[in-house]
Amino acid sequence: MKDNSRFVLAVHTLTLLAEKQEPLSSAFIAQSAGVNPVTVRKLVGQLRAAGLVQTKAGAIGGTTLALDPALITLKDTFLAVRDESIFGTFPDAPSPECSVGRNLRPTLVNILADAMQSMISTLDGVTIADVLSGVLHPSLG
Repeated sequence: MKDNSRFVLAVHTLTLLAEKQEPLSSAFIAQSAGVNPVTVRKLVGQLRAAGLVQTKAGAIGGTTLALDPALITLKDTFLAVRDESIFGTFPDAPSPECSVGRNLRPTLVNILADAMQSMISTLDGVTIADVLSGVLHPSLG
């Protein structure tokens, strides 16, 4: 799953957990998000490792939030599930004979780092509680 899809699924999962306030199975979350339960289980593992959710096995088990939804930021969520830059990677070594190929990487690295920092700063100001409020009251958003 691509980073951007993983992030959206993570926000969906955390928002659903905040709304239901009870242990949810990966099958339930997957049905809500329209994805495979295996995908949800892998994602829940990442969210658990980041301390955002907790899981309990068994008939009365499932996944719950580990923190109050007002304490979980979208920055926390993004950092928990991303693997690499959302901007992708540079293609194989460009031609050193080309002025663009030779100089694009060092130029873009700084620009993309600034863009990533700006995005992360924005995500840090939004919580799962904010997302849930927007979901439950879309006309207020």
